[in-house]
Amino acid sequence: NDMAGDLERSETLRRNMVADIAHELRTPLSVVQGNLRAILDDVYPLNKEEIAVVYDETQVLNRLIGDLRELAQAEAGQLSLSPRPLDLGALVAGEAARFAEAAQAAGLALTVDVARNLPPALADPDRTRQVVHNLLSNALRYTPEGGSVHVGAALDGQVEATGVYSAGGPVGLRVSVAESGVGIAAAD
Repeated sequence: NDMAGDLERSETLRRNMVADIAHELRTPLSVVQGNLRAILDDVYPLNKEEIAVVYDETQVLNRLIGDLRELAQAEAGQLSLSPRPLDLGALVAGEAARFAEAAQAAGLALTVDVARNLPPALADPDRTRQVVHNLLSNALRYTPEGGSVHVGAALDGQVEATGVYSAGGPVGLRVSVAESGVGIAAAD
């Protein structure tokens, strides 16, 4: 019964994911088709600005298709990782800086709190950046105007007031993104 329940939940998640993917692909494709139709019908002039809009949407489609490929590789256990020493604090601060203008434009307070003296993380920089980017992007998307988004990087465990890890044993690092949006239902 437990396995049947797990399989049913997995199948529901898969169906929801396919529906989400179809929706995400449909939006830029509709923009491309609409703009091209408008150009063909002489509603929009055939100029570089209009072509640039269409080109940008093809870039979005390309990124989404790349994301699908990576997801398939991850599910098959074939996603390649290249872990190496990484300044996690700098990565988090850099990604937050990329979203600062968008947060301000959306009327959101974006705060960053990176603990001092973080040891290097052993992680894949590209995949880690992708995860932090996605978390921040979603946080900004689902936080209403006037809300706040907080991103941080710290040692995972007890940290003294000075920001220095004080416990013995292996050190873990934690990246957190918290926002004042509606959140995710506990069931999800």
